Amino acid sequence: MQYLLPALRPFAAGTFRVKKFVQARDCPYRLHAHRIWLLKTYAIPASMYASQIWSTPFLKQGKEMDNPVHKWLLAVLKRVLLGVRDTTLSWCVMRECGLEPLQFNWFRATMRLYNSLTRCNSTTAKQVLHADMRLSSRSDDCWSSHIISAMTGLIQEYMFKDKLRNCEPIDLSRFVVDLRDRHLEFWTFYSDGCPREHNSKILTYNRWCALPPKKNLATRSPYSLPKYMFLDLPRDVIHSVARFRLREHIDCVNTCVNTCVNT
Repeated sequence: MQYLLPALRPFAAGTFRVKKFVQARDCPYRLHAHRIWLLKTYAIPASMYASQIWSTPFLKQGKEMDNPVHKWLLAVLKRVLLGVRDTTLSWCVMRECGLEPLQFNWFRATMRLYNSLTRCNSTTAKQVLHADMRLSSRSDDCWSSHIISAMTGLIQEYMFKDKLRNCEPIDLSRFVVDLRDRHLEFWTFYSDGCPREHNSKILTYNRWCALPPKKNLATRSPYSLPKYMFLDLPRDVIHSVARFRLREHIDCVNTCVNTCVNT
């Protein structure tokens, strides 16, 4: 946790800056314009501080939501923006807000650093990279070892791992598409089945509420924002809509919905 503080502090400061900005200007409660867009502008870039170095233990498949920096972002999205419970499923919250896991930004930045090391003119930098790659065969706790193990789950993981071990540059566009495919793979398990037959919040959200992902490209996120986030609606109305879509409405409504679904 100690090594994450230099990134967590400016990221938390960025979220508070967004909150003060909106309060000072008495902006309408439009989630897209005055919350999510400002988060992307002021807060999320702050989470990139030296991420090429400290984020590597969190780049593996299944660790997308484990980083304390990402947990802070989820807390802001759940408590401040959407007004849902802390127990709301994190993947659903990120998709509802049209955001990709911070792991995507960190992994892409790490591969840019790796490519720059393979192509740089510094002999010393290249020797350090080659030494770290050789160390990865004997240690699971070095920078190169973390990156190699994080490639598991990608469509072209074996090609990427071979290039890493040989210290060859990696096609960043191809890597980004594969990484987005790996994140989208989470929803594959919930793409089949009827919500009336399975009591699953993720399945219900994915089949009935979430917008379908766009074509996976290296240049844009596959997620879209729902229309209500662009409207100038009262805060309580937006929170109620978000709770309903995420199946986090109050218990009496939840009971009625489950009764209707099961009948």
